[in-house]
Amino acid sequence: RQMCIRDRVSTQSTGVLRFTMPLYSISIFLRAGEQAHVLSRREELSSFSFLWRSKVAEFVRFGSRQAAQHVEPGQCESIVPDEQNDKLQYVCHANGDPQGLFVATMVTDMDYPPRLVYRLLNQLMVQFSDNYRDRIMQSPKPIIKDLDLDFPPMAEYLAKYQDPRQADMAFQILQDLDQTKEVMYLSLIHISEPTRLLSISYAVFCLKKKKKKNIY
Repeated sequence: RQMCIRDRVSTQSTGVLRFTMPLYSISIFLRAGEQAHVLSRREELSSFSFLWRSKVAEFVRFGSRQAAQHVEPGQCESIVPDEQNDKLQYVCHANGDPQGLFVATMVTDMDYPPRLVYRLLNQLMVQFSDNYRDRIMQSPKPIIKDLDLDFPPMAEYLAKYQDPRQADMAFQILQDLDQTKEVMYLSLIHISEPTRLLSISYAVFCLKKKKKKNIY
């Protein structure tokens, strides 16, 4: 399947909802037991119409948090909607900090190479850790809610790497290697958040879990 060139949200005869840009969200989470709290997040949803934007944001944020809560330290995972929700052509990628403190997530379209995503997330996580790890570790109060810490590289990555070929001179090599990798799957059934105001009957996901050693 070729990477689609789309104007806002396009729906083909199959009813597949396609996103207008290949990369539309990056987040850094703090892992606290089974919970994951947002430390910094940037999104690029401006190409969606007003009617679609809130629904897309629901999926992006919900999927990112689920990925952050389930990835193991030092591992990578990629989450896609299950067959019942296959109209949503997107992937939530997560890269866990080896120390188990941070998780970086990125939401992309189906065509963005996962191995390249993991590499970008690792770079962001290292920079974020250099800026904030000591302050977070030394904070007298634990972080128990989402924050919005200033982290300019996140917005820079979101803008610069809409074209994945800009991310690495070896993009074609990484793309070829990715096609040979075997994917392992982990199913997560019936995820819901009862306090959510909007209907999230669509929040039933199949977590396609790709465990790999980090190769950068």
